[in-house]
Amino acid sequence: MNSLNNPMKLVMAWLLLSVGMTLLIALIAGINTSDGAQWPLVIVANAIVVILIGGLVLSLASPFIYPSWSKKHWYAVTAMIFLFAAPIYIYFS
Repeated sequence: MNSLNNPMKLVMAWLLLSVGMTLLIALIAGINTSDGAQWPLVIVANAIVVILIGGLVLSLASPFIYPSWSKKHWYAVTAMIFLFAAPIYIYFS
């Protein structure tokens, strides 16, 4: 049985994996920087935008990947698209 049988689990897996990788990369970057360098902060700030855009892409692709689930739970797909699109719009405006 497939453990990622709905888009909510797929988006949550994306969020957890990307946040974990971001923290790991920021920690590794922090080891090699001098005292005043801001590289870990820059990495985390840029990763937030990448994580949101990735979540939006997954949300937009979910009706095509999971058509039966999306027809049954159309409101969840719409909510996911809105929750990822609103911060991206605010960031870029």
